[in-house]
Amino acid sequence: MNNKELALTGILVVIIVCLAIQIITLNVPIEQPCPPVIIQTDYDHSKPVVEQTISTVVPVTAHTPIDIEYDTDTDDNVVFQLEGIHEFDRHTDISYPYDRTTDIDEEMTIMMWFKRDVFNTQQFLISKGHHGDRQGWRLMIKQTKPPYQYEQIQFDVGNKASLNYYKTLDGIVDHEWHSLVILFNSNKIYVDSKGTETHGVIILDGKAEYYMACPPEDKGNPPIDDVSLYRAPMYIGRHSDQKNKYYFTGSMSNVTIMDVDIGISAAQNWHETTKAFIYDENL
Repeated sequence: MNNKELALTGILVVIIVCLAIQIITLNVPIEQPCPPVIIQTDYDHSKPVVEQTISTVVPVTAHTPIDIEYDTDTDDNVVFQLEGIHEFDRHTDISYPYDRTTDIDEEMTIMMWFKRDVFNTQQFLISKGHHGDRQGWRLMIKQTKPPYQYEQIQFDVGNKASLNYYKTLDGIVDHEWHSLVILFNSNKIYVDSKGTETHGVIILDGKAEYYMACPPEDKGNPPIDDVSLYRAPMYIGRHSDQKNKYYFTGSMSNVTIMDVDIGISAAQNWHETTKAFIYDENL
């Protein structure tokens, strides 16, 4: 074989080797890192939100109930709990026969998440008392200042002689989820947003922005430091009065009543902890 033939043979070998390398490269995929999928809901201060970083999209179950985590020292103080999400209309309520464990007169904590569906109407969240008899306690959505829209959260306590009304500064006028904590302690003095000494607190969406009021005839009376026992059924989603039931329309989740005052800091921590859960009924 002469020099010319040797040169041509060498070039042919190089071409064949290059083609073989390209074929092998095309058939073997280059491993690339897979970016994570971020699932995030729209955030606002009132609706529980969760953010997850995962490799695949995982569907979230609709109406996921809040799994409330209590301090271990207060677990034994839970006297009532309605777990999961419950929906209420203009004719729906949940009633419980009289149980003396819910007759709380000195210390109390009420916790829940709720969402309104209907506005401009007085509605009761929980009722374990009677206004006319000035007994027990009631948690409701009440009228505000003129033009008297029904927006404000109000907690009533009575000791048979007088009444105290605890009211939030802000009203609820949306269809979002809101957290609500009520504290009452006959042995502790709180100070409301107007500088008045009280024995109760309303914490809405983690904010203790509220004030105490009373009927005109009770002006000048000291804040109520004990609640008269109301030995009657307890109602969720309506008032105990048989004539005017004031049904709640919307949803409530994990209504919990305790016979201890957990304090403002613990209540705010509870709000921060439980708002990490998703509520999206459109899933």
